[in-house]
Amino acid sequence: MATGLELTPSYLIGSMSSLLILLFPVLILSWLVSALFLFAVFFDILDFWECLLVAACITPTDPVIASAIVKGKFNNY
Repeated sequence: MATGLELTPSYLIGSMSSLLILLFPVLILSWLVSALFLFAVFFDILDFWECLLVAACITPTDPVIASAIVKGKFNNY
């Protein structure tokens, strides 16, 4: 949240391409991979639609990548 508060108003316009590359293909792909993994493990308990729902809740999003996009590089600690 702190990273999002540091953004300038013109940030979204200037970095639209990198945001679209991360938001659409990468997050959707990780959501589908999580759903397929859940379906493979719990195929007798859950159907695929339920696996998609559970995967939407547990799909990881990486704050390090989001911070790197906003700040421009990784910080070495």
